[in-house]
Amino acid sequence: LIGGLNIHPNGKVSFLWIHPDYRYLGLAKKLIHQASIDLNIAKLRINFPNNMSLMGFVQHLGFDKDELTQYEMIHTL
Repeated sequence: LIGGLNIHPNGKVSFLWIHPDYRYLGLAKKLIHQASIDLNIAKLRINFPNNMSLMGFVQHLGFDKDELTQYEMIHTL
């Protein structure tokens, strides 16, 4: 398996993964693009709590950040 995408017809991306050996080749961008065409989606929503690499990826693609923001606080026991 090289990559996977789970996208709902309303445009919510709930899973996006590319095998580390195949990253930085544009495969995730192609997956998102093809899914948006196949499902006729005009707007996508991606949530990525605690995943800074995904945040950098979507910013690189030109996504805008919503006004709503979630912060997580972790306390190790």
